[in-house]
Amino acid sequence: MSSVGGIDAVRVKVALEENPNDIRRFVIDPNITTFADLYKWIQRAFYIKRNLEISHRLSCGNSLLNFTITSDKDLQEAVVATVNSPYLELSIHVTDETVVPNESEDWIVLDGYDIPMIKDIRSFGNRLALPIASALRKRVENTLYQITSAFIDTSRKSPLGESDWLAHFDDEGRLINPQELWVIVFNWGVEPTLRKDVWKHLLNVFPPDLTEIDREKYLLMKSKVYWQIRASWKREDQLPKTEPLRDMVWKDVRRTDRTYPYFDVPDEHQRLTSLFNILVTYAILNPDVSYAQGMSDLAAPLLVVMEDEAVTFTCFSTLMARCKKHFLPDGKAMSLKFDHLTLLVQKFDPELYKYLLKVEADDMFFCYRWLVLDLKREFQFDDALNIMEAIWSSLLPPPPKDAPQSPSGETFNTANKLCNHSSAVLRSEGYNSLPYSYQSLVNANNDENFSDEDEYAQLNINDFGGKLELVSLPDPYHLGDGNPFTLFLCLAILILHRERVFSEQDYNSLASSFDKKVRKHDAEKVLSKARQLFSQYLRHCEIVDNNEFVSLQKPKEKVKEKKNDSWFDDNSCEIVSSSGQEIQC
Repeated sequence: MSSVGGIDAVRVKVALEENPNDIRRFVIDPNITTFADLYKWIQRAFYIKRNLEISHRLSCGNSLLNFTITSDKDLQEAVVATVNSPYLELSIHVTDETVVPNESEDWIVLDGYDIPMIKDIRSFGNRLALPIASALRKRVENTLYQITSAFIDTSRKSPLGESDWLAHFDDEGRLINPQELWVIVFNWGVEPTLRKDVWKHLLNVFPPDLTEIDREKYLLMKSKVYWQIRASWKREDQLPKTEPLRDMVWKDVRRTDRTYPYFDVPDEHQRLTSLFNILVTYAILNPDVSYAQGMSDLAAPLLVVMEDEAVTFTCFSTLMARCKKHFLPDGKAMSLKFDHLTLLVQKFDPELYKYLLKVEADDMFFCYRWLVLDLKREFQFDDALNIMEAIWSSLLPPPPKDAPQSPSGETFNTANKLCNHSSAVLRSEGYNSLPYSYQSLVNANNDENFSDEDEYAQLNINDFGGKLELVSLPDPYHLGDGNPFTLFLCLAILILHRERVFSEQDYNSLASSFDKKVRKHDAEKVLSKARQLFSQYLRHCEIVDNNEFVSLQKPKEKVKEKKNDSWFDDNSCEIVSSSGQEIQC
């Protein structure tokens, strides 16, 4: 932090006075965050309904001083006082005073209305016989090596164009073989004029197998529902209930991408009003997450592309079905991503990881903005659109319902067990190797001049002071909580700027250095490097037909012979017996 007006984010660490080990970490924008906002967020983060006393903990020599924060002025002074600290450290004391009403539960009770249903929407295919997620997954992946790199034109350098797009619809307008299209999008992007249509499919807005006419009816139904909900909270008798929410959203909307031509308009312009309406409506319909700073960054590109408020809301709701966990106050989803990014740095660049340990930045918290916003703020607006569609095209449908959930909030000392269970589930579903969609990405990014040995340096566990216990990576369905490519984009930025990292002497200067790179990263270089790294990872994520897994620990006695296709060829890897089958990463 340099000054309140000169930064976009302040990293906050909050601890309970009664239990100092109970900690929450999050980021605020000091330019728009009020004391009331902070108070409410802390209550939600700790699930507290009683009154709080908030204190700023400041180190002064060998002493630790506590300053009570009770106003916006106190909060601003606390931010300025921690200008040279990695965190704004806060302590909270829960009082026994009158119970505070839970504002998150005091939402509008909308009047009942008939949701306009369209009876003629038809969908065909095996989703009628199976749950949608499972059926869609099978449709995407059922070829498994029967379809190979013959579908991938490795010499192609152009984005998805109209001829490719139209060729993948049948006579009634059903999208066929979308995985072939997503490989093109992942590697070469989409023509800007096609984004309005392509993005709806990338975001899985539609149920599978709808005809063109049915998709139009589906969007019409969704739009009618949106307009009625929006009209409900805009009634005069309801406006007082949403005033704090609306004030918070409007503060963000007024500052979102205002240098981009689409939003370079007066405050009263309809474009800003539409963005505001979308975010408030979403917050009211989703009180568990409500609105959090950064959501406007995700909604703004959708509005620019769709140019329709109701359709943008439908797309945003679909996107938030995956991203809303980023904004939940418990922080579990973000903690999981930090853990996984740490594992990737360990695996791909041990020297860099060793330096991050030295400057106490191995928690990767300086990457918070990257992960919570899918790196949207790290690039110029038009480049960010390319980044977003690359991320979406890399995603697979969700795994079967009986697949284990990622152990959010835990470190991945249990990652091997997770991979072991996941593999059994995949095999039970008939998946004997990499899914076609991921296999295609591997084939498209297979560079004969790029060897594994160049990318994986040899690790010496003694160099890490015993802190490095495991570098086994989760499978693609669990890495990054099901969004692995975003982590590889972060990894690519770190590797491309590793000399910048080595030049910084402490955590604060490192975080400040990357804060100065906002909207200045080279999207083409980052995407190219990330695809390359992701391809390396996927080529080694293979289901092995034995009952062993690899963990990086000091060998106790002998090291059993490793297979030639091992993910990580290192003499300090011990083969540990385990039951069942697993994905060896």
